[in-house]
Amino acid sequence: MKKTLKVIIVIIASLLVFIIASALIVPFVFKEKIKEKVVAVINSNVYADVSFGDYKLSLIKAFPKIKFTLYDLSITGRGQFETDTLAAVKSFGLVFNTLSVFGDKGYEINSIVIDHPLLNAIVKESPEVGVEDTVATAQATSLRMQLRKFVLNDGRMTYSDRETGMDAAVSDLDLSLSGNMAGMRTVLDLDLGAEGVDFIMDKTSYLTHASVGLRAAIDLSGTAAMPGDDILLDMGFSTPQTSFKSLLSMVPAIYMKDFGGLNASGTFSLDGSVRGIYSAADSLMPDIAARLNVSDGMISYPDLPERLTAINITGEVRSGGADLDKTTVDISTFHFELAGSPF
Repeated sequence: MKKTLKVIIVIIASLLVFIIASALIVPFVFKEKIKEKVVAVINSNVYADVSFGDYKLSLIKAFPKIKFTLYDLSITGRGQFETDTLAAVKSFGLVFNTLSVFGDKGYEINSIVIDHPLLNAIVKESPEVGVEDTVATAQATSLRMQLRKFVLNDGRMTYSDRETGMDAAVSDLDLSLSGNMAGMRTVLDLDLGAEGVDFIMDKTSYLTHASVGLRAAIDLSGTAAMPGDDILLDMGFSTPQTSFKSLLSMVPAIYMKDFGGLNASGTFSLDGSVRGIYSAADSLMPDIAARLNVSDGMISYPDLPERLTAINITGEVRSGGADLDKTTVDISTFHFELAGSPF
């Protein structure tokens, strides 16, 4: 009995020594190599100048995986965007499969955590640049995505299209997405929230300081591939029955300002598919199908003397990517009742 106990103690002690030694040696050996790969991939995918402050590699924070973190990451534009900060991130963390670090097939990323990101998207007329120069670098510094988790904390995003007069902004954005994102079918647990959403088009405000929140388990299936410049899509999506009032919340703010105190009930569902090739060179879009169903909806607000009840809608949109002029909209059911009179 004493001999067995001694063997167990020796094994446990050896494991502890191995773990501690790995925690000290692995970051020292691979820290610079991983930094070079991550920075090279970022540089190969953006036409911009990338800089950052400190960077760390740890085997303890994500044990038994490896966590690599860049701090104070900044991306500044070039050419017409030379004075524009396109992105700034307080910390950008990647969690790697430990075994992939020792292999030669590319580092496998399991999760991404981004803290306090600021993204600034600006659209101007600009010639294509840097495409040929980036391809070789991206191929030579491959990182393989086997994502199980993506987290974004306290983000801010702005979008400005100076040609069309479109502006959008999102603040206090938190996003958590988990699931097997590398599989052909997966259930994604989504938790999304933003406290300030603004959208302006042609000086018309469609959303003003809107709050957005969504928690859902989404069942997705299909594939997306890029064998060349084109994107091959074969994907399906669906939602379970959802509150009809959440559908009304998508109505632009400018049209809802006179409807204070609006109440709604009922359910709606949405499903569809996206299949085919997206090709910018050939102006080709995939085939898209979407179906909407509203059941037993009700709308009431103080200025309306009677409620709208028995709202039932069944509609389908189909668009052929080869010829968008052949898009069809089929509304087979559109019914509601006002003061007992049907429409």
